[in-house]
Order: sequence, then C-alpha cells, then structure tokens
Amino acid sequence: ISVSDAVIVRGAGRASTTVNRGAANAFNGPGVAGATLTIEDLSVVGSVNTGGAQDIAVTRVDFSGVIGTMINSLNGSIAITDATLSGGGVNSSGGAMTVAGTTISGGGVNTSSGAISLTGTTIDGGGVNSSSGAVTLVDGSVTNAPGTGINTSTGAISLTRSLVSGSDSRGINSSSGAISLVNSTVSGNDGGIYGGSSTITLDAVTVTLNDVDGEGVGIDTSGGTISMTHTIVAGHGQDCDVAATTAQYSMDSDGSCGLAGAGNLSNANPLLGPLANNGGPTLTHLPQAGSPAIDSGSNGLCQAVDQRGVARPIDGDGDATATCDM
Repeated sequence: ISVSDAVIVRGAGRASTTVNRGAANAFNGPGVAGATLTIEDLSVVGSVNTGGAQDIAVTRVDFSGVIGTMINSLNGSIAITDATLSGGGVNSSGGAMTVAGTTISGGGVNTSSGAISLTGTTIDGGGVNSSSGAVTLVDGSVTNAPGTGINTSTGAISLTRSLVSGSDSRGINSSSGAISLVNSTVSGNDGGIYGGSSTITLDAVTVTLNDVDGEGVGIDTSGGTISMTHTIVAGHGQDCDVAATTAQYSMDSDGSCGLAGAGNLSNANPLLGPLANNGGPTLTHLPQAGSPAIDSGSNGLCQAVDQRGVARPIDGDGDATATCDM
C-alpha cells in the first residue's frame, strides 16, 4: 500500500484482519509532511516505511515477518500504543517517538535527534538510542541489548520504576546529557552507568553485577558528578569511578564511591537476591534476610512507592517500626 496522504487503515481486530506482505514493506512512502498514516486493530506481516516527514500512529497492532526495522519514518513522528513487534524495532531519522503498553522483541527504538518516550513498554534484544533527543522510560524494561541498553550523546536520560539489564555494553550511556533514575535497577550489563561530563542523580536505585568481563564499573564519569539517595552500588570490578559524590543513606560494596555523611554504608555486602519477579511490572533484586539495606533508610527522604509500585515504608526487619529500605 503506497502512502502519499493522510490515511487510516482500520481492521476488525488483530485476530480478524491481517495485512500480509511477507518480509517486505506492507505500507510504503513517498509520504507527505504533516499527514499521518494511522493503522489500527489488525495484524501486519511486513513493515511500515514512510518517506518525507509523514507521521505514523499505530494502535492495537501486531507486527511480525520482518527481521530488522518494522516501523520506519524518515523525519516524521511515531506513536505506538498497545502493540507487539516480534523480530524488529522502530526507527526515525529525526522525529519524536512515543511508545506505550507495547512489547518489542528482537529490535530496539532509534532516532537521530527526536525525543523518545516509553511507558509500560518492554524491549528485549534491542537498545534505545537517540543522538541528541531525551529518553524517558517509565514502568518498562530494556533487556539483552546487543550494544548499549539506553544511549544518547547529548540528550537527557530519565528512568522511573524501570529496569535495564543484560546489555552487551553499558546499561546506560550519555556523553553529556543529565541522567536521572528513580526506583530503578541497572543490573547484569557489561558496565553500569556512564555519564561522561553528565550530572547523575539516583534515588532508590540498585546498580549491581554490571561486570560481565570482570572489568565492569558500576557508575563511571569523566568529569561528571553523582548524587545518590537510598541507592545500592555493588558487585562490580569497581563500584564507582567518579569525580565527586554526594550521598544519603546509600551503600557501596568496595569503598570506591566516596560515601560520606550520616546514613551511608561503605564496603558493605547488600545481600541481594537474584534478578527475579518480586511483583510489579519489572524484575528486581530483593534484599535477603539480614541485608544491611533493610530498614536502613530515611522515611523523610524515601519515595512513596518502590520499583514494584508497593507503598513505602514497611517494617522489613520485624522490629514493629516501618522504615524505608536503603
């Protein structure tokens, strides 16, 4: 189907309507700036490719049949809601991307300059990349990326209640953009968080076991600074390699994070369980019985809920006093 205007393609449901093009473009350009290709309520065997600055809006669609890019816009925006992409990912040379309630397997989300917003979205087997645009991930996960999990050059990166795990390179990378994580986990990547000259802010974050080759660094900057609250950095070749650290009620396992001040623990084993389903939309590391992180935080500083969405604080050590964990 050649698209050169505003077009709506609406099926009778994913189980009832299929557009089948095999391993080729089911929808193709040339496209037109300011117009939207809208695809709803069907299954697509094949890919979508629009030229120019034509926008793409996808709702309740299952994609399959293509290895590589499944949805591509030259310079237009892409909005995806309640979809599955099996075997490939999403690409725009310059447009912004908004993805919600979607599962992407075998590919990632890439744009050269547009902002990327991901909510309730799972990406497995691909990374998230924007050269200069901001990346936001809420209640989602990026796992098993063949390179960096989430990468920008100058854009800001923000994670809330999310997971980055299993990347062949760093979990999170930004040369100069600000990095902010809240209620999130960076685990099992070949390197944790790299910030270049960035300011890194971590609140209720676990950074652990990002040491696939035995040389991994948990948090690394080349002139940037880090601020930690209720954060655990543990189980790396080196936990931190940073210029300056400000920390409250946080912990490292090797003393390299420069933790000072009341409430911090240095050279401590957090006794974390494996990455597992402990409730909520993403996998987490549950502190095991006897962990020094349990009930060691500050109720005045802790987030209202944890990564799973469970309300804080609770009594974790059985002393009848509800205290936030570190």
